Amino acid sequence: MLKATKTSAVLAAMIIEQVRAHPNCAGFKSIAIARLTGSATISSNWAPIDADYGDADRAACDLALAELVRRMQARFDLSD
Repeated sequence: MLKATKTSAVLAAMIIEQVRAHPNCAGFKSIAIARLTGSATISSNWAPIDADYGDADRAACDLALAELVRRMQARFDLSD
């Protein structure tokens, strides 16, 4: 399956919007996305490398992030 491509800024904005929709995550501020290189066994060319949770519940946001990132990595590749 060919994945759609998105810039790191667009991926971050999509993730932030979706995380904030989860209970106790409205205060989630930002996430940084980095390109992955090297291994032919990885299924995605990007991963989150840092997040600013603001005043959101870190545990709740981590659960939301785990599911969101997994789904988004299956659908999108990093273009920049």
